[in-house]
Amino acid sequence: MDEPAEKRTKSGTSPSSRDRAHLESANSNEPKDGSDSFDLTTFVIQKSCLCGASEEELSKLNLEECSQSTAQDVTRVLSSLKVIADTALFQMKERFSCSKIVSFVDSVVEQKEWVQRLLNLGSSESQFDTRSRTLVSYLTYKLLARLFILKPDLIQDVAGCALIKEALQSPPSGFLSLQPFLFVIQSCSSAKNESSSPIGCTEDLSVKNPNCDIRVLPSKSDLRVKKTVQDSLAKETVVQFLAEHWEALVEAYLSAPSSEENDFLKVSFLDLYSALVAIRSNLTVESTRAFFAPIVLLKNPLLKDEESASNMLWSQTMSVYNEALCYGSTLALQESVPDEVSAISWSLIASVSRDGLLDHVPKRLSSSEEDPLTPPDSGGSETPILYAKIVLVLLKALVLVIKASAQEVDESTSSSSASSLSLEEDPGGGADENRWRREDTLEERLFGSTSSSGSPFPLPVGPVKETLSVLDGWVKQRRPILPQSKICEWVVPVLAVQDDILIEALLCLLDTHSTLEKSCLTVGSGEDPSTEVLCSLVNPVHSFSEFLSSVSHDSQVLLDLLLGNETYFLLYLLKFLKYLRSQIGSVTTVPSASSGILTPPSQLDSALLNRKCCLTLSRLRDSIRGAVQKNLFPYNVNPILRLLETLPFLTPTSEGAAMTATSAASTSCSKPLRV
Repeated sequence: MDEPAEKRTKSGTSPSSRDRAHLESANSNEPKDGSDSFDLTTFVIQKSCLCGASEEELSKLNLEECSQSTAQDVTRVLSSLKVIADTALFQMKERFSCSKIVSFVDSVVEQKEWVQRLLNLGSSESQFDTRSRTLVSYLTYKLLARLFILKPDLIQDVAGCALIKEALQSPPSGFLSLQPFLFVIQSCSSAKNESSSPIGCTEDLSVKNPNCDIRVLPSKSDLRVKKTVQDSLAKETVVQFLAEHWEALVEAYLSAPSSEENDFLKVSFLDLYSALVAIRSNLTVESTRAFFAPIVLLKNPLLKDEESASNMLWSQTMSVYNEALCYGSTLALQESVPDEVSAISWSLIASVSRDGLLDHVPKRLSSSEEDPLTPPDSGGSETPILYAKIVLVLLKALVLVIKASAQEVDESTSSSSASSLSLEEDPGGGADENRWRREDTLEERLFGSTSSSGSPFPLPVGPVKETLSVLDGWVKQRRPILPQSKICEWVVPVLAVQDDILIEALLCLLDTHSTLEKSCLTVGSGEDPSTEVLCSLVNPVHSFSEFLSSVSHDSQVLLDLLLGNETYFLLYLLKFLKYLRSQIGSVTTVPSASSGILTPPSQLDSALLNRKCCLTLSRLRDSIRGAVQKNLFPYNVNPILRLLETLPFLTPTSEGAAMTATSAASTSCSKPLRV
């Protein structure tokens, strides 16, 4: 090598013999005149720079000639451009860059016609065969996504592309033409979640190519901050552009006919939809408002013949609803329910009761299909997960409807008598824009009068009970569930296919029960038989007992769930312990003989099971104490620990009281206790 031995890298160390050998090997592969673009790709991968590449080699990366080239030539050009863009993104993150790579990328993005050419290459109407077109499309979309991250202004150029304009203006025939656009936008929104270290970029650039003209970013431009700002700017531009065209996109989605090719594109569209409404996207409420309103329409394509919508389409649609009804992450912590979320919830309940949504869910054909208690064919895991998603979506919708209604109950009790009388005399709502009036009108139109009390804002017990009944019957037809099992009993075995789904469903049942209890006391309808039956269906103690049985009462499993961040178990356990403490406190302050709270013979088995639950919680308390002493918790777990320590039945001296108290808490809320 011509470089002196004392040459230092940026880290201050001399190149090792392995580095020098690697560099010599890389130098031996430098592109020569007449070499193809594949050699340039290898060169960039090995050296992470373009300083040794000639202008002649770079001039071969010309998309203008690709339309007349073979699939192999186009693949080589796109591969080289993608590797260069990947390297530029990685170097931007690492606070340094090859000046020639920066200049080349700038020259690429300055030619705005390249966006149209790339989209044309990735479209389904390109001249290549199916296999080659798939590879070319993948490289095209990934390259455009990288360029959009580097230069967010390019996203607006897509709006001027004739390809997108034609697709947006001619649904449903133009829906397939949206494939390039959807894939690029989806890749752009998820690009920062992919591996940020392309092949060959993990070594020091000064070691790999000592002749590289390295451009170091100023210290004030922290790379992480810069990349975050860059990603945020790209995402903001994407969301702004999508909001302007979202109505046309949804129309194209709804009117597109069913076909294998269309279904694949529909799933891509729904995947993008999920990303836009997901809370983890960190988008503002205002920026996502345009995307929430059309969600109520997404179920319409599912209300066709059972064979018209595939499992994949059903599953992705349920994913959109699950993201929109983000209960465990957000809505469970809020006192009020947003208008858009309430509308989505009511729409789902209406679809189940009025339109028979669950009758259209696809099921796998099997030789034992005639037996309703035999599970579908186990040739794949799509169907059990799909069932779990559907159950979770409906449980979310039910608890949100009840919470929204309870919110109106609280508001009505605090309002003036004149205002309450006015609202009672006009239940239809007319032109009033109040959210509850719209919901009340929808409820009465779909289900009729459901009130069993004289409250001006009764809880929607009728629609909720009817929806739960339909859901219960549907699950028992599709899964091996005993006919006498209640929802709080079968929810664990049905949703156990995925921990996060199960825990969020348990949280929904707990909040449904607690909200009904509290609202019954507020309104004064605690003796309502319908409410009593509904509370027994979603009893949280029964569901918690079933959950502990499913994990063999292993407290270590509970500790692992608390330490992990894959589920909402921390929130669920915190709320459950608070609920249990309130129930136990109310029971233990009154002698059981005078209050009439005794364990009937039919509840003996349940009481014994709850005793096991008490022992499991006691072991969990001891495990948490040990973990706290070892500083294993990444957060403050003291609220959970304090609740476990204050529950009287978790001490050895009150084990007998535990059976009576927990058994009382596990009965239905015919006489609900104040939370």
